[in-house]
Formats: sequence, C-alpha cells, structure tokens
Amino acid sequence: MSVMQTLTELDRIRRRIAISALTESGVGYGAFAALDHMDRFKLTRATDIARSVNISNATVVTLLQRMEHDGMILRAPDPEDGRASVVGMTDYGRSLLKRGRLVMVRLEAMMTDEIDPDLLIVIGSVAKRISRNLSEASYRQLRDLAFPDQDDMEGPGA
Repeated sequence: MSVMQTLTELDRIRRRIAISALTESGVGYGAFAALDHMDRFKLTRATDIARSVNISNATVVTLLQRMEHDGMILRAPDPEDGRASVVGMTDYGRSLLKRGRLVMVRLEAMMTDEIDPDLLIVIGSVAKRISRNLSEASYRQLRDLAFPDQDDMEGPGA
C-alpha cells in the first residue's frame, strides 16, 4: 500500500469514528468543526466557516440554521458589512465544543495507544512535512499533476 493510500485509509477510518463518537456525544461532526472555527476566529461569516471546514456555502448555511435553532450560535449583523451577518457561539455552543474536544482527545489516545512516543514525534514531523509540501505546491505543479507532458503519459499512443 502506498503512503497516499495508507494516509487516505487512516483518514477515512478516523473520520468515521470521529463522526460516530461526536454524534453520540450530542455535538455532530459538522457542528463541532464550525464551533471549533468560531472559537479560533470569534465572530465569523458563514463563508469563512465553509472554507475552513471544506464544505459548500449552501451546506454551511443549512448547518448554521440548525445550530442557531438548537441554541449553539447567535447571528448578528456584520459590523463591517451590514448586508452580511456574523455568527458566534453561545454558552451552550461552548459547552458542546468542550465536549467535542474531549471526544477528539480520547480518539487521539485510542489511535496512538501502544505506539512509542519517539515514533509519534517522527510520525508528526513527517505528517507536517507532507502537509507543507502540499500547501506550498505551486499552481504549475498542481496543473502538471493533471496535465503531464506527453512523454510522461502512459497508455495508447504514448
């Protein structure tokens, strides 16, 4: 199995367990991600949350409506742009975020159980380097992934 396949499988399993555990705890994965973003950026716009948690604007609008209905967040006019609104956490939202973070800490402990702490440091360093490599990739490098030069292509006519 390649490194990419292994990381993809790890993320798929971690995400499945996180979604189940967060839902069971009463938070929900989407709400947890939105609350976590709000905690880091305080008052924020829906579009910023959508970008941060990598979901569509339409999906985040629906999510925020549900969260507002459930008492997790409040909306207010954006002081910088009266046409837009910002959202922020309520005390109830903060308590759910705290619960969700505890779930994630427990999940990390489960994931790393019986792994040598020195090896975890190495794994963390490698993961950060991979993340940096991908984040720093230029537009040309990304384009070349999708449209390689003819002589790099395999298959009929190559």
